[in-house]
Amino acid sequence: MKILFISTMAGTAWGGSEVLWSNMAAILLDEGHDVTASIFDFGTNPLRIQELAKKGLKVHKRKRTNFTTTFGKIKGKIVAKFISPGEFDSLNKISPDMVFFSQGAAFDLTIPYYEKYVSGLKVPYFCYLSLNTEYEVLPFNQMVAQRKIFENAKTLFFVSKRNLETAQRQLCSELKNALVINNPLTFSDLSAVPYVVSEAIHFAMVARVDAYVKGHPVVLKILSGENWKVRNWKLDIFGEGPDMEYVKELVRFYKLTDKIRFKGQIQDIKQEIWAHNHVLLMPSQYEGCPISLYDAAVCGRTAVVSDVGGNAEFVVEGENGFIADAPSVHSFGSALERMWQNKHRIIELGENARERALKILDLKPDITVVGCIKKNF
Repeated sequence: MKILFISTMAGTAWGGSEVLWSNMAAILLDEGHDVTASIFDFGTNPLRIQELAKKGLKVHKRKRTNFTTTFGKIKGKIVAKFISPGEFDSLNKISPDMVFFSQGAAFDLTIPYYEKYVSGLKVPYFCYLSLNTEYEVLPFNQMVAQRKIFENAKTLFFVSKRNLETAQRQLCSELKNALVINNPLTFSDLSAVPYVVSEAIHFAMVARVDAYVKGHPVVLKILSGENWKVRNWKLDIFGEGPDMEYVKELVRFYKLTDKIRFKGQIQDIKQEIWAHNHVLLMPSQYEGCPISLYDAAVCGRTAVVSDVGGNAEFVVEGENGFIADAPSVHSFGSALERMWQNKHRIIELGENARERALKILDLKPDITVVGCIKKNF
Protein backbone atom coordinates (compact mmCIF):
# COMPACT_ATOMS: atom_id res chain seq x y z
CA MET A 1 0.00 0.00 0.00
CA LYS A 2 1.24 3.51 -0.85
CA ILE A 3 0.86 5.89 2.07
CA LEU A 4 1.49 9.62 1.97
CA PHE A 5 2.03 11.71 5.11
CA ILE A 6 1.78 15.47 4.66
CA SER A 7 3.02 17.66 7.51
CA THR A 8 1.71 21.22 7.61
CA MET A 9 4.11 22.32 10.34
CA ALA A 10 5.73 25.44 8.88
CA GLY A 11 7.24 27.36 11.81
CA THR A 12 10.02 24.98 12.81
CA ALA A 13 11.65 21.86 11.40
CA TRP A 14 10.49 19.60 14.20
CA GLY A 15 8.09 19.62 17.13
CA GLY A 16 5.66 17.60 19.19
CA SER A 17 3.14 17.46 16.35
CA GLU A 18 5.60 15.40 14.28
CA VAL A 19 6.03 12.55 16.76
CA LEU A 20 2.78 10.70 16.01
CA TRP A 21 3.04 10.55 12.22
CA SER A 22 6.76 9.71 12.30
CA ASN A 23 6.09 6.81 14.68
CA MET A 24 3.30 5.64 12.40
CA ALA A 25 5.63 5.85 9.40
CA ALA A 26 8.14 3.63 11.19
CA ILE A 27 5.46 1.03 11.89
CA LEU A 28 4.21 1.03 8.30
CA LEU A 29 7.73 0.85 6.85
CA ASP A 30 8.45 -2.18 9.04
CA GLU A 31 5.32 -3.80 7.59
CA GLY A 32 6.64 -3.29 4.07
CA HIS A 33 4.44 -0.42 2.91
CA ASP A 34 5.57 2.26 0.45
CA VAL A 35 5.70 5.42 2.60
CA THR A 36 6.35 9.02 1.52
CA ALA A 37 6.47 12.10 3.77
CA SER A 38 5.99 15.62 2.40
CA ILE A 39 7.55 18.22 4.70
CA PHE A 40 8.77 21.81 4.55
CA ASP A 41 12.43 22.22 3.65
CA PHE A 42 14.49 23.62 6.53
CA GLY A 43 17.77 22.47 5.03
CA THR A 44 19.16 19.45 6.85
CA ASN A 45 16.45 16.94 7.67
CA PRO A 46 15.62 16.47 11.36
CA LEU A 47 17.33 13.46 12.92
CA ARG A 48 14.11 11.44 13.05
CA ILE A 49 13.53 11.96 9.31
CA GLN A 50 17.10 10.87 8.61
CA GLU A 51 16.51 7.69 10.61
CA LEU A 52 13.29 6.93 8.74
CA ALA A 53 14.93 7.61 5.38
CA LYS A 54 17.44 4.87 6.16
CA LYS A 55 14.48 2.54 6.69
CA GLY A 56 13.05 3.42 3.29
CA LEU A 57 11.00 6.59 3.85
CA LYS A 58 10.77 8.73 0.71
CA VAL A 59 11.01 12.43 1.53
CA HIS A 60 9.25 15.10 -0.57
CA LYS A 61 10.31 18.63 0.35
CA ARG A 62 8.29 21.81 -0.09
CA LYS A 63 9.64 25.36 0.01
CA ARG A 64 9.02 27.20 3.27
CA THR A 65 6.14 29.66 3.50
CA ASN A 66 6.54 30.74 7.13
CA PHE A 67 9.19 33.26 8.21
CA THR A 68 9.52 35.77 11.06
CA THR A 69 11.20 38.72 9.28
CA THR A 70 9.30 41.23 7.15
CA PHE A 71 11.23 40.22 4.03
CA GLY A 72 10.67 36.56 4.85
CA LYS A 73 6.93 37.05 5.21
CA ILE A 74 6.78 38.65 1.76
CA LYS A 75 8.85 35.78 0.38
CA GLY A 76 6.53 33.28 2.07
CA LYS A 77 3.46 34.79 0.44
CA ILE A 78 5.10 34.63 -2.99
CA VAL A 79 6.05 30.99 -2.45
CA ALA A 80 2.53 30.13 -1.24
CA LYS A 81 0.92 31.76 -4.26
CA PHE A 82 3.21 30.71 -7.11
CA ILE A 83 5.30 27.71 -6.01
CA SER A 84 3.32 25.70 -3.46
CA PRO A 85 0.48 24.74 -5.84
CA GLY A 86 3.00 23.16 -8.22
CA GLU A 87 4.63 21.26 -5.38
CA PHE A 88 1.27 19.76 -4.49
CA ASP A 89 0.60 18.91 -8.13
CA SER A 90 3.79 16.85 -8.03
CA LEU A 91 2.38 14.84 -5.12
CA ASN A 92 -0.36 13.55 -7.42
CA LYS A 93 2.31 11.57 -9.28
CA ILE A 94 2.81 9.45 -6.15
CA SER A 95 -0.74 8.06 -6.56
CA PRO A 96 -1.10 7.15 -2.86
CA ASP A 97 -3.75 4.75 -1.58
CA MET A 98 -4.38 7.04 1.37
CA VAL A 99 -3.20 10.41 2.73
CA PHE A 100 -2.59 11.35 6.34
CA PHE A 101 -2.42 15.08 7.13
CA SER A 102 -0.43 15.94 10.25
CA GLN A 103 -1.61 19.46 11.02
CA GLY A 104 0.40 21.90 13.07
CA ALA A 105 -2.79 23.94 13.54
CA ALA A 106 -6.45 23.00 13.28
CA PHE A 107 -7.38 24.87 10.12
CA ASP A 108 -4.26 24.64 7.97
CA LEU A 109 -6.11 22.78 5.23
CA THR A 110 -8.07 25.87 4.22
CA ILE A 111 -4.84 27.51 3.02
CA PRO A 112 -5.50 27.67 -0.75
CA TYR A 113 -2.82 25.22 -1.95
CA TYR A 114 -3.86 22.65 0.69
CA GLU A 115 -7.56 23.18 -0.03
CA LYS A 116 -7.04 22.67 -3.77
CA TYR A 117 -5.10 19.47 -3.16
CA VAL A 118 -7.63 18.06 -0.68
CA SER A 119 -10.59 18.83 -2.95
CA GLY A 120 -8.94 16.86 -5.74
CA LEU A 121 -8.18 13.74 -3.70
CA LYS A 122 -9.81 10.54 -4.92
CA VAL A 123 -8.50 8.40 -2.06
CA PRO A 124 -9.34 8.31 1.65
CA TYR A 125 -7.65 10.91 3.83
CA PHE A 126 -7.25 11.35 7.56
CA CYS A 127 -6.51 14.46 9.63
CA TYR A 128 -4.54 14.68 12.84
CA LEU A 129 -4.82 18.02 14.68
CA SER A 130 -2.06 18.62 17.19
CA LEU A 131 -3.70 21.72 18.65
CA ASN A 132 -6.59 24.13 18.36
CA THR A 133 -6.75 27.69 19.64
CA GLU A 134 -9.40 28.50 22.22
CA TYR A 135 -10.99 31.62 20.80
CA GLU A 136 -10.37 31.72 17.05
CA VAL A 137 -13.42 32.66 14.98
CA LEU A 138 -13.19 31.83 11.29
CA PRO A 139 -14.59 34.02 8.53
CA PHE A 140 -17.85 32.40 7.41
CA ASN A 141 -16.56 31.25 4.00
CA GLN A 142 -13.52 29.65 5.60
CA MET A 143 -15.73 27.99 8.22
CA VAL A 144 -17.86 26.39 5.51
CA ALA A 145 -14.80 25.24 3.57
CA GLN A 146 -13.13 23.80 6.66
CA ARG A 147 -16.29 22.01 7.74
CA LYS A 148 -16.52 20.33 4.34
CA ILE A 149 -12.87 19.24 4.46
CA PHE A 150 -13.31 17.69 7.90
CA GLU A 151 -16.63 16.03 7.16
CA ASN A 152 -15.18 14.39 4.03
CA ALA A 153 -12.23 12.95 5.95
CA LYS A 154 -12.40 9.30 6.99
CA THR A 155 -11.34 10.13 10.55
CA LEU A 156 -10.27 13.22 12.46
CA PHE A 157 -7.85 12.64 15.32
CA PHE A 158 -7.96 15.31 18.05
CA VAL A 159 -5.49 15.22 20.91
CA SER A 160 -7.88 16.44 23.58
CA LYS A 161 -11.61 16.51 24.19
CA ARG A 162 -11.46 20.25 24.62
CA ASN A 163 -9.79 20.76 21.23
CA LEU A 164 -12.61 18.73 19.65
CA GLU A 165 -15.35 20.64 21.47
CA THR A 166 -13.74 23.92 20.43
CA ALA A 167 -13.69 22.82 16.77
CA GLN A 168 -17.33 21.75 16.96
CA ARG A 169 -18.23 25.23 18.17
CA GLN A 170 -16.05 26.95 15.59
CA LEU A 171 -17.46 24.91 12.69
CA CYS A 172 -21.06 24.48 13.90
CA SER A 173 -20.69 20.75 13.28
CA GLU A 174 -20.79 17.63 15.46
CA LEU A 175 -17.79 16.18 13.56
CA LYS A 176 -19.11 12.66 14.02
CA ASN A 177 -16.01 11.20 12.39
CA ALA A 178 -13.73 12.53 15.16
CA LEU A 179 -11.77 10.51 17.71
CA VAL A 180 -9.77 11.77 20.70
CA ILE A 181 -6.30 10.33 21.17
CA ASN A 182 -3.28 11.39 23.19
CA ASN A 183 0.13 11.99 21.70
CA PRO A 184 2.90 9.41 22.15
CA LEU A 185 5.40 9.74 24.94
CA THR A 186 8.89 10.81 23.96
CA PHE A 187 10.49 7.70 25.50
CA SER A 188 9.67 4.00 25.89
CA ASP A 189 11.16 3.40 29.34
CA LEU A 190 8.24 3.91 31.74
CA SER A 191 10.23 3.79 34.96
CA ALA A 192 10.03 6.73 37.36
CA VAL A 193 12.99 9.06 37.76
CA PRO A 194 14.37 9.48 41.31
CA TYR A 195 14.14 12.98 42.74
CA VAL A 196 17.24 15.10 42.83
CA VAL A 197 18.17 15.94 46.42
CA SER A 198 18.21 19.72 46.65
CA GLU A 199 17.17 22.43 49.06
CA ALA A 200 16.09 24.52 46.07
CA ILE A 201 12.96 23.78 44.06
CA HIS A 202 13.99 23.26 40.44
CA PHE A 203 11.44 24.37 37.84
CA ALA A 204 11.59 23.42 34.15
CA MET A 205 9.96 24.89 31.07
CA VAL A 206 10.03 22.33 28.25
CA ALA A 207 8.76 23.85 25.01
CA ARG A 208 9.88 25.72 21.94
CA VAL A 209 10.90 29.24 22.90
CA ASP A 210 7.84 30.96 21.43
CA ALA A 211 7.10 33.71 23.92
CA TYR A 212 3.46 34.32 22.98
CA VAL A 213 2.33 30.72 22.70
CA LYS A 214 4.35 29.12 25.50
CA GLY A 215 4.22 32.00 27.99
CA HIS A 216 7.86 32.43 29.00
CA PRO A 217 7.38 36.18 29.76
CA VAL A 218 4.53 35.36 32.14
CA VAL A 219 6.73 33.08 34.22
CA LEU A 220 9.64 35.52 34.23
CA LYS A 221 7.43 38.39 35.39
CA ILE A 222 6.06 36.27 38.22
CA LEU A 223 9.48 35.10 39.35
CA SER A 224 10.79 38.67 39.35
CA GLY A 225 8.36 39.58 42.13
CA GLU A 226 9.73 40.52 45.57
CA ASN A 227 8.20 37.45 47.21
CA TRP A 228 9.98 35.13 44.74
CA LYS A 229 13.35 36.87 44.93
CA VAL A 230 13.84 35.70 48.52
CA ARG A 231 12.87 32.09 47.79
CA ASN A 232 15.19 29.20 46.99
CA TRP A 233 14.43 28.13 43.41
CA LYS A 234 16.03 27.62 40.02
CA LEU A 235 14.52 27.52 36.52
CA ASP A 236 15.85 25.59 33.53
CA ILE A 237 14.48 26.63 30.12
CA PHE A 238 14.73 23.86 27.53
CA GLY A 239 14.22 24.12 23.79
CA GLU A 240 14.96 26.48 20.93
CA GLY A 241 12.74 28.94 19.13
CA PRO A 242 12.24 32.30 17.44
CA ASP A 243 12.10 34.30 20.68
CA MET A 244 15.26 33.02 22.33
CA GLU A 245 17.09 36.37 22.27
CA TYR A 246 14.05 38.22 23.60
CA VAL A 247 13.57 35.77 26.47
CA LYS A 248 17.28 35.97 27.35
CA GLU A 249 17.05 39.75 27.33
CA LEU A 250 13.98 39.59 29.59
CA VAL A 251 15.91 37.42 32.05
CA ARG A 252 18.60 40.13 32.16
CA PHE A 253 15.97 42.87 32.46
CA TYR A 254 14.39 41.18 35.48
CA LYS A 255 17.86 40.49 36.98
CA LEU A 256 17.31 36.74 37.11
CA THR A 257 20.52 35.56 35.43
CA ASP A 258 21.72 33.84 38.62
CA LYS A 259 18.45 31.87 38.84
CA ILE A 260 17.77 30.82 35.26
CA ARG A 261 19.68 28.63 32.82
CA PHE A 262 19.04 28.05 29.12
CA LYS A 263 19.63 24.39 28.33
CA GLY A 264 18.78 24.29 24.62
CA GLN A 265 17.48 21.30 22.70
CA ILE A 266 18.16 17.98 24.39
CA GLN A 267 17.65 14.33 23.44
CA ASP A 268 17.28 12.46 26.73
CA ILE A 269 14.13 13.78 28.44
CA LYS A 270 14.51 11.62 31.51
CA GLN A 271 18.18 12.10 32.31
CA GLU A 272 18.74 15.63 31.03
CA ILE A 273 15.51 17.17 32.38
CA TRP A 274 13.69 15.20 35.04
CA ALA A 275 16.72 13.75 36.79
CA HIS A 276 17.52 17.36 37.75
CA ASN A 277 14.13 19.13 38.05
CA HIS A 278 11.03 18.89 40.22
CA VAL A 279 8.18 20.85 38.61
CA LEU A 280 7.02 21.52 35.03
CA LEU A 281 5.78 25.07 34.34
CA MET A 282 3.40 25.41 31.38
CA PRO A 283 1.63 28.83 31.10
CA SER A 284 0.60 28.24 27.46
CA GLN A 285 -1.83 30.45 25.54
CA TYR A 286 -3.10 27.35 23.74
CA GLU A 287 -2.27 23.67 23.61
CA GLY A 288 -3.46 20.38 22.24
CA CYS A 289 -2.17 17.49 24.29
CA PRO A 290 1.30 18.59 25.46
CA ILE A 291 3.73 15.68 25.30
CA SER A 292 5.98 17.41 27.83
CA LEU A 293 3.19 17.25 30.44
CA TYR A 294 2.78 13.51 30.05
CA ASP A 295 6.54 12.91 29.87
CA ALA A 296 6.95 14.77 33.16
CA ALA A 297 4.12 12.86 34.80
CA VAL A 298 5.43 9.44 33.80
CA CYS A 299 8.79 10.48 35.26
CA GLY A 300 6.94 11.29 38.50
CA ARG A 301 6.82 15.07 38.29
CA THR A 302 4.03 17.49 39.10
CA ALA A 303 3.11 20.53 36.98
CA VAL A 304 1.63 24.00 37.07
CA VAL A 305 -0.39 24.56 33.89
CA SER A 306 -2.84 26.98 32.30
CA ASP A 307 -6.35 25.74 31.60
CA VAL A 308 -6.04 25.28 27.84
CA GLY A 309 -6.31 22.27 25.56
CA GLY A 310 -6.12 18.95 27.36
CA ASN A 311 -4.25 20.26 30.42
CA ALA A 312 -7.24 20.23 32.76
CA GLU A 313 -8.30 16.82 31.44
CA PHE A 314 -5.14 15.49 33.03
CA VAL A 315 -4.17 17.80 35.89
CA VAL A 316 -6.43 17.61 38.94
CA GLU A 317 -6.05 20.74 41.05
CA GLY A 318 -4.18 20.05 44.28
CA GLU A 319 -4.01 16.31 43.60
CA ASN A 320 -1.35 15.93 40.91
CA GLY A 321 -0.69 19.56 39.97
CA PHE A 322 -2.11 23.07 39.86
CA ILE A 323 -4.22 24.84 37.25
CA ALA A 324 -4.32 28.53 36.37
CA ASP A 325 -7.65 29.69 34.96
CA ALA A 326 -5.79 31.82 32.43
CA PRO A 327 -2.19 32.16 31.18
CA SER A 328 -1.91 35.57 32.85
CA VAL A 329 0.54 36.87 35.44
CA HIS A 330 -2.22 37.09 38.05
CA SER A 331 -3.81 33.69 37.45
CA PHE A 332 -0.66 31.69 36.76
CA GLY A 333 1.06 33.47 39.62
CA SER A 334 -1.70 32.32 41.98
CA ALA A 335 -1.37 28.72 40.78
CA LEU A 336 2.41 28.85 41.19
CA GLU A 337 1.96 30.23 44.70
CA ARG A 338 -0.36 27.30 45.56
CA MET A 339 2.33 24.94 44.33
CA TRP A 340 4.92 26.68 46.50
CA GLN A 341 2.73 26.42 49.59
CA ASN A 342 2.48 22.68 48.86
CA LYS A 343 6.16 22.10 48.11
CA HIS A 344 6.35 19.74 51.09
CA ARG A 345 4.01 17.48 49.06
CA ILE A 346 6.08 17.63 45.89
CA ILE A 347 6.94 13.92 45.84
CA GLU A 348 3.34 12.93 46.59
CA LEU A 349 2.05 15.21 43.81
CA GLY A 350 4.53 13.71 41.37
CA GLU A 351 3.57 10.17 42.33
CA ASN A 352 -0.10 11.04 41.80
CA ALA A 353 0.73 12.51 38.39
CA ARG A 354 2.55 9.33 37.40
CA GLU A 355 -0.29 7.09 38.62
CA ARG A 356 -2.86 9.10 36.64
CA ALA A 357 -0.72 9.13 33.51
CA LEU A 358 -0.23 5.37 33.50
CA LYS A 359 -3.93 4.88 34.16
CA ILE A 360 -5.50 7.12 31.51
CA LEU A 361 -2.96 7.40 28.69
CA ASP A 362 -2.84 5.22 25.61
CA LEU A 363 0.86 4.38 25.72
CA LYS A 364 0.86 3.30 22.06
CA PRO A 365 -1.40 5.80 20.26
CA ASP A 366 0.62 5.39 17.06
CA ILE A 367 -0.38 1.70 16.92
CA THR A 368 -3.97 2.68 17.73
CA VAL A 369 -4.14 5.18 14.84
CA VAL A 370 -2.49 2.77 12.38
CA GLY A 371 -5.10 0.18 13.36
CA CYS A 372 -7.89 2.69 12.79
CA ILE A 373 -6.56 3.53 9.34
CA LYS A 374 -6.28 -0.14 8.35
CA LYS A 375 -9.98 -0.65 9.03
CA ASN A 376 -10.68 1.48 5.96
CA PHE A 377 -8.88 -0.94 3.62
